[in-house]
Amino acid sequence: MCTRSDSRSWPLVLSLLLIATAPVPRIAAQSAKEDAESYYLLLRRFDFNERPLGNFDETPMFWDRLSGPGLPRYSAAQFDRTQGAVSGAPSLRFDLRGGSVAYEYVYNDVRVSAGSTYLVRAQVRTEGLEHARAFLATYITDRFGERVSESEYVSALEPAVQSTDPPPNGWRELEIRFTATQPESFFLRIQLWVAQDASWRVTPADEVDPIVREDVRGRAWFDDVAVYRLPVLRLTLSNPGGFIVDGQPESLALVIQDTSKEPKRVDVVIENAQGATVHRERVDVEGGGKHQTRIQVPKLAPGMYVARAQLVVPEQERLIVERMLPFGVVVPFTTTDPAFPDFGVDLGRWVGADPTGAVQLLEALHAGSARVGIPMIGMIHSRDEQIYFDTLRRLVRDLVTAHVDPVGVILPRDRTGRADDDTLLRMVQSNADLAEPMGPIFTFFSGILTTWQFGDELDPLGAVTRWDAESIERLWTELERFVTLPEVVIPRTGEQVGNAARLLGEIFEEVPSGADAPEEHRTRRGDAAVIATIPIQPTTSARGAIWELAFLADQPRHGRRWVRILPYDDRALHPADRIADLAQRVVLAKALDAERVYVPAPFRLHRDGDTKHWVPTENFIVLRTLFHHLSRKRPVRVMHPDPDSVAVLFEGREQDCMVVWSWSANRRLSPTSLYLGDAARALDLNGAPLPLELKDGRARIPLGTAPVIISDLDIPLLLFQESIALSPDRIELQDTEHDLTLRLQNTFRAPMTATVRLKPPKTWNLTPGQIDVQLQDGETLEVPVHLTIPPQEFASEQPIEIRVEIHEPETHSVRLIVPLRIGLRDIDVFVRMRWRGANLIIEHMLENRTEETVNFSSFCQLPARRRQEGAFIRVGPGATYTQIYRFPAATRLIGNMVALGIRETRGPRRLHQVIEIPPSP
Repeated sequence: MCTRSDSRSWPLVLSLLLIATAPVPRIAAQSAKEDAESYYLLLRRFDFNERPLGNFDETPMFWDRLSGPGLPRYSAAQFDRTQGAVSGAPSLRFDLRGGSVAYEYVYNDVRVSAGSTYLVRAQVRTEGLEHARAFLATYITDRFGERVSESEYVSALEPAVQSTDPPPNGWRELEIRFTATQPESFFLRIQLWVAQDASWRVTPADEVDPIVREDVRGRAWFDDVAVYRLPVLRLTLSNPGGFIVDGQPESLALVIQDTSKEPKRVDVVIENAQGATVHRERVDVEGGGKHQTRIQVPKLAPGMYVARAQLVVPEQERLIVERMLPFGVVVPFTTTDPAFPDFGVDLGRWVGADPTGAVQLLEALHAGSARVGIPMIGMIHSRDEQIYFDTLRRLVRDLVTAHVDPVGVILPRDRTGRADDDTLLRMVQSNADLAEPMGPIFTFFSGILTTWQFGDELDPLGAVTRWDAESIERLWTELERFVTLPEVVIPRTGEQVGNAARLLGEIFEEVPSGADAPEEHRTRRGDAAVIATIPIQPTTSARGAIWELAFLADQPRHGRRWVRILPYDDRALHPADRIADLAQRVVLAKALDAERVYVPAPFRLHRDGDTKHWVPTENFIVLRTLFHHLSRKRPVRVMHPDPDSVAVLFEGREQDCMVVWSWSANRRLSPTSLYLGDAARALDLNGAPLPLELKDGRARIPLGTAPVIISDLDIPLLLFQESIALSPDRIELQDTEHDLTLRLQNTFRAPMTATVRLKPPKTWNLTPGQIDVQLQDGETLEVPVHLTIPPQEFASEQPIEIRVEIHEPETHSVRLIVPLRIGLRDIDVFVRMRWRGANLIIEHMLENRTEETVNFSSFCQLPARRRQEGAFIRVGPGATYTQIYRFPAATRLIGNMVALGIRETRGPRRLHQVIEIPPSP
């Protein structure tokens, strides 16, 4: 914000204005008498009637005009003795002649106390403001008048930015609610602003010489500026991690501290993720003093919830204070194994808060690693920095105690998160002394933090395209002075992995070793590791991210590969679709065998009033379920049980599992059926059980975009089903005799005996119809079978039933329907019908997948209609041609069959199809 001198410019208020258009909680306007009611403690009121106080100037006492760029002297404010709001005239009128104007109350008589909640209100009326807005702003100072960081607040704008028709001559109310969370809070500063909106609007980068529009004749009146201290209301969960394990009792703690004698009521409501109320409770509170109570949380289904507490005055049903607390309900997982670092959480730049709740959330996630941003560099100078790093060291120690592998990410010293370009790389390459800037931090964490990453993947500090082997080795040498057997993490992008492999090879593999090695290389091999970490960008969906993950399918000669997953940032997606996409990303990264998969922390520090809580976010429960079921497992097989679906098999030491989903956005898909064994269980992403209907030994799995986890499944049986195939799966229509191959594999890890029976459609003949099978472990059977089909068969997809009776090593009955497509090899024919009024339009399409040019004649025949002829002439390799048939007034033929066909002009190939006419829209 701007202040009274040019030494403090006003860019800060511009950044606050960017959020000023967000919805602001409002309380109904009150009369002056109501304002004085005892449930508010009025600290200060400005009605601008100062003549009785001896002020005969044109501006109010102790209100200083702010100066600086964009605040010209010719725009000013003065008393207006003809206008007034609730308390009547006078008011303070701002006359805008161009530029902006602002006044600040500077007298030290509005005291604030840390932990208390305050309400600042003002009445405002505007006239002729088209490109400017009036608003109220506040900030807090310490006892010496120095601004307290993160204490600035801005009201809504008047007239509202969205409004094109400002209210005529009407007074509107502006308000700011805040809690003084900083311990050094002492005085409140109040500012009244009328600012041109060009001050904060962002000009498009491609706009040349933009026109800046400003109001030069606008006015705004301020009156009845009042400051209140509100009652204290705190809402916390008994578990500091912000989650509830299903079956364990937890409670919501309420603390109410009030100076008034008015009786009040607290309404507590619990809402689910869809906003529906699942629990409601009322607590009556006597006036005055401090009151504490606990509310038992009822049994809730797994998922995310929000608890809201509203302090209300019953007589007026007036809302005074509201508090909100997100929390999650999770299913219990019984595991005795410590967390394994194949899944980790990125905590980002540490916020400096008490780490207790964060560590509990990490333990509940079963995360085996945590990356934390540590600002560099140099000595710790201030008490605040010492407290910050003491808390950070406590976090690292608590992580080690909880068996969570910590990784320190060196970040710029600037805590705003802005990188100073490639400062670290420049220091290294310039041969500067690294001991002074880096030594204190390494010493501070020596003995508890052995893995260090130099720069964030998305930060210019980690601009790794310019890192070279000499620079990495110099960093490593410096780190070895403080850490035994260090691990150095170098951020990379997916495209740079090959380059990373060569770079690491320069350091470790492509140098002499042993007694003949140069002295500087003798300790490099095996003493430590250099790891490439790759971010998966949020600008594409999980299906598109497969291409970014493709590097994992290649096995580089050098280095280890960590993957950092960033959620898809399409905010237009439904929350359920965003969660499903994140789950798909995690499973895909694990399926491609990344050594570690890092995700952004699915929890945050929630500030509400004077309290701070670690609370889970919408991704917490989903990631917890995936971490528990996929950790310590390796990928075995990727299958496609249905078109546009994927299933990934994972094998573990004690338990195997499968994750299956569909890429289709249609949430009402038919279940897919798989042989999973009698003990298989299905779980959704919340860890809640899903019903698995068993029919003829097969389980029907509900299929959607949200992955389903199948545990306790019989993997050998599932892989046996997957191995059964009949090839080719397409036969030529003009031939009646076809030779096929039946293929299956013994996946049971023991000798197998079985009987296979083949059943084709009626009028078809398939020999042999029965095959006796004896296979050793892992052995594959390929049996030739002969198929005879009748002449003049239509193009279609016909089912071949394959039934396998397994006798040893286990008894199973497996029945599959294998589709056999009858058509033309490498010639695809498609038909699409649509209505245009009462006219039927039939599109007959032919795709040539051969390497030669083809020619076909075609026809289309409807009942009781003249046959229409067509042709596909000179269709080149890879080309698709369309023949269109039009039949007027065809609605009475709905439900009848239409016959279509093609015939090669100089060859034997032909294809006939019969398709039902669809209903008209």
